[in-house]
Amino acid sequence: TEYPDKQVERTFEEGLERYHLYLYRTSLGTEPRYLFIEVRVNGQAEVIKALQAITSTYHVLNESAPDRAPERVELQMLNEGGKEAGLFRLAPADAAELATAKTTAEEFFIRKVIF
Repeated sequence: TEYPDKQVERTFEEGLERYHLYLYRTSLGTEPRYLFIEVRVNGQAEVIKALQAITSTYHVLNESAPDRAPERVELQMLNEGGKEAGLFRLAPADAAELATAKTTAEEFFIRKVIF
């Protein structure tokens, strides 16, 4: 199912592409105001880039247009073989934590990943 706000979807797509991540798809998440993003990653460097791309985009969107920002962003990363490389359900505060460098991407991954 498509996420109802195409402009929000496009904002996240542009955020991923700024980090040179092109293998992704977006859709409605598990709840009506959740955005789901699936990203294909190749190794740890791309996992970190995907986290940074999503959290920075989410943080900016939440700061500039909080009424349009998703309630949560569900991020699923898959490796080249199609196996899960990390699953996250991010709130705006989570995104701000990494986007404002209050934590490193590695620490963020360890604390926030859902396997």
